[in-house]
Amino acid sequence: EADMALPSISPCPNAEATDSKGIAWVCIEGTEAYEMGRNDGPMNESPKHTVRIPSFWITKSEITVAQYRQCVVGSPPCQAPDMTIAGVNYRREEDREDHPMNGVNIEMIQGFLDYVGGVRLPSEAEWEYAATSRGERQPYVWGDTVFDCAKSQVGGVEVQATCQHEGTTEV
Repeated sequence: EADMALPSISPCPNAEATDSKGIAWVCIEGTEAYEMGRNDGPMNESPKHTVRIPSFWITKSEITVAQYRQCVVGSPPCQAPDMTIAGVNYRREEDREDHPMNGVNIEMIQGFLDYVGGVRLPSEAEWEYAATSRGERQPYVWGDTVFDCAKSQVGGVEVQATCQHEGTTEV
């Protein structure tokens, strides 16, 4: 009878690396049991359940306009976003190169992943695990205190007025 046990979670060989395209990556060490979702929130976040997450690599920050532009200018498979969409950072060359790339659809994202080579988007479980500081479940990535404009990128007209943000900020 074959052994059906899953392989153990591999430790990360390095904490960080930068690829040939200049994109910084971090290795997130996995876990045998991550409590994903919640029972006291919106229906799309329930039910709470346990998942196994192997170690994985994820970009250290969002992909910037400059990084995406390298793909568009260099050679396909990347295409420029629709410049008629309000708020697209790509069309503001003079001051948005270090801002996150936005205004792209899944086909454009796949083109960029092909350009980078051998990578994929994180799964929902991987993204939630990374976004919650490896399952720490604190209200904010910096801890339990109320949001701080210097540490957050938040939406909403009232919050933007409070934090003096207009659209995105530099990565």
